[in-house]
Amino acid sequence: MQSGIKQDYQAFYDEEMKLRESLFYPPFCRIVKLIVHNEKPEAARQQAQNIKDNFLNNFGYTPHHQIIGPAPAMIPAFKGVYRFSMLIKTDDLPAVNHFLREQGVHRDMNVLIDIDPITTS
Repeated sequence: MQSGIKQDYQAFYDEEMKLRESLFYPPFCRIVKLIVHNEKPEAARQQAQNIKDNFLNNFGYTPHHQIIGPAPAMIPAFKGVYRFSMLIKTDDLPAVNHFLREQGVHRDMNVLIDIDPITTS
């Protein structure tokens, strides 16, 4: 904030980059947003949880492959369809793409995949 007041753009940039690196945010990672939807809320939540469990079995708990969620989506239900979202943060997008293909997620009509989404909510 102080950098903005002083119009010290370089200091603002430097602080923002330090913060983004410490939180493993872009440009230090890539983000994959998954939204799982189903007419049955428990089915949607369970499918999302299965994807997360398989992700963790494949990649483990590492700073380079993180998964957040599942949680109700920003709009959790619409016209009787329930939605749960997850975020994957990675510095190895090809490995995550391979995992999603291997799991058949890319062909599942109940899962939306957004790579480097504009918003994460």
